[in-house]
Amino acid sequence: GDTNVKHGLAVSRIKGVRMVCRKCQAEWLLPLDAVSLPPRCFNCQATVPTEPLQDALRGIARLKNAVVSGSSTFEFDAVIEKT
Repeated sequence: GDTNVKHGLAVSRIKGVRMVCRKCQAEWLLPLDAVSLPPRCFNCQATVPTEPLQDALRGIARLKNAVVSGSSTFEFDAVIEKT
C-alpha cells in the first residue's frame, strides 16, 4: 500500500462534486442527488460528459448511503492525489 496516504475524506462527509471546466476554468458544485446535469458549460458552452458524471454521482451516493446506514463494518475514505 501507499504509506504516504494517511488520511482521506470520509465518504459520509461527501456532499457533492466540484466540477471545473478545463477550457475556461468555470466551476460549480453538483450535489450527489442531482437529477439533471447541465449539458454544456454555463460559461463557454463546452460539452459536459453528463452520462459518466451521473454514473459517478450515483456511485458515490450509493457508497455514502451504505456507510451512513451502518450496515457496513468498513470505513471508506476518498483519497485525492495531487499530480
